[in-house]
Amino acid sequence: MNSPAIKGPSKAPSISDVARAAGVSVGTVSNVLNRPERVNEAMRTRVLTAIDELGFQRNEVARNLRERRTRTLGLVLSDITTPFASALARTVQGAALEAGYSVVFADNAEDVEREQDAVLDLYRNGVDGILLAPSPGSQAYLVDLLDKGWPIIAVNRRTQDAPVPAVITDHRGGAIEATDHLIRHGARRIGVVTRSPDISSISDRHAGYEEALAAAGVAHDHRLVLEAEPTVDGGREAVHRLLELPADVRPQAIMSFSTAMTLGCMIAFRELGVKVPDEVRFLAFDDAPWSVAMEPPLTSVALRSEHVGIEATARLIEWVGSGTRSLADDLVIPTHLIVRASCGCSQDKRL
Repeated sequence: MNSPAIKGPSKAPSISDVARAAGVSVGTVSNVLNRPERVNEAMRTRVLTAIDELGFQRNEVARNLRERRTRTLGLVLSDITTPFASALARTVQGAALEAGYSVVFADNAEDVEREQDAVLDLYRNGVDGILLAPSPGSQAYLVDLLDKGWPIIAVNRRTQDAPVPAVITDHRGGAIEATDHLIRHGARRIGVVTRSPDISSISDRHAGYEEALAAAGVAHDHRLVLEAEPTVDGGREAVHRLLELPADVRPQAIMSFSTAMTLGCMIAFRELGVKVPDEVRFLAFDDAPWSVAMEPPLTSVALRSEHVGIEATARLIEWVGSGTRSLADDLVIPTHLIVRASCGCSQDKRL
């Protein structure tokens, strides 16, 4: 008795099979798959019905090889330990996965040489495009990549020496709103705890602070702006120095421009026995998850990392898909002032 022949796996239907079943050309099927807006509705329906009946599945690996795409994006962060960066990373990954892309992460630790190595490694390894949070320093090395048409979008900060389009938070507008809020509380001497303004996010905050003072007719006293390392210790030492100033200079309110420095500020207030907001009002940039758990809860400028991540990812994917730069100008995302108790609103009523 002969054994029944064992059938091998059936051949997967091809795009030609779909075209024959639908009674259309291979080009029409290709348009339905890749450029459906070019095909009228009746024709699209015929092709999609044939695809469904045949169980056709596009060979994405072959397609990506033909188009020299990997469906992978790079995200190079300036400091992944900050709440903004970690929230941005989660948002970018989610938006990319939804669009069928994976994400490769790198952290440049605020070092421009390390940043350059990461970007060039990603380029050589074939990612389709990059979202970059620039470090302090020059990004002139990007000019050659831009000239080659490689998609690059800066996030939260602008690049230096390279015309990279950016999706950024409105740091200047956020500082104007925050400073004006403290002025309306009666503060005329407003201290600033900050890192060096060698990145656009910080220089924009400085500009907004000075603009708000000028608009209110408040003199800008450079003694009230203290630069330190963007660390917990840096913030702590800066507050100590601010509160050691003579009584007629000492700040009535303080703003922190760095998340880590904000923690240092709160430690310094506790060490010095300074009551917030009774003796000094306080306001911080970046609404860290622990802001509401502080005593008192911190009035904060929310930087809206989720919005930045969604918009930047969408525009990068659009650029990758079309081959055309998707941002003519920087896209600026408004900040949001979250009012809690540290600015004095709980005792002065909400302004």
